[in-house]
Amino acid sequence: GANEMSPLDMAAGVQTLANEGIHHDPYYVEFIDNAAGERVYTHLDPGTQVIDRDAALETVQILKGPIYGGGTGRRAAFDDRRPAFGKTGTQEDNTNAWFVGGTKQLSTAVWVGDPRAYTAMNGIPAFSARGYSRVQGGTFPAEIWKAFMDPAHVSVPVLDWDRPPPPERPNARLYLPGNE
Repeated sequence: GANEMSPLDMAAGVQTLANEGIHHDPYYVEFIDNAAGERVYTHLDPGTQVIDRDAALETVQILKGPIYGGGTGRRAAFDDRRPAFGKTGTQEDNTNAWFVGGTKQLSTAVWVGDPRAYTAMNGIPAFSARGYSRVQGGTFPAEIWKAFMDPAHVSVPVLDWDRPPPPERPNARLYLPGNE
């Protein structure tokens, strides 16, 4: 897309899907204890339902495909095959590459690019050494995501989302004049 998004924006968006449509604003401090060990602050945010739960579950189900359905995000698959969803993204001319995804417990966004310009990431020696002639969302960003997420989940239980409900109406085909 043409909108400028930060990795924090992307992680905040994907956590809304992971939380079944409930959005929580990003924050930096979970809690603060004083020198005596007493808790003096705890971050509390009940969240706001911004996406219908069923729509969020359907989206998560679809976005499991890039990782575990042989899609462009297959390099992000967990070693223990825990349920996860994600989306790759590559801007024209390979100037920006993303992998954004999550589990029930954690969402993460990885961006690879030049913060000062739209620099094509083709033939870069560090990436070429890893076997990539150009960087796309399903290559280096997906590997970075996996390198962070696998260890972050070592002591975390394996959880999955509920299956989305069946559609309320059958699929329909839209016919567009001049496109058939």
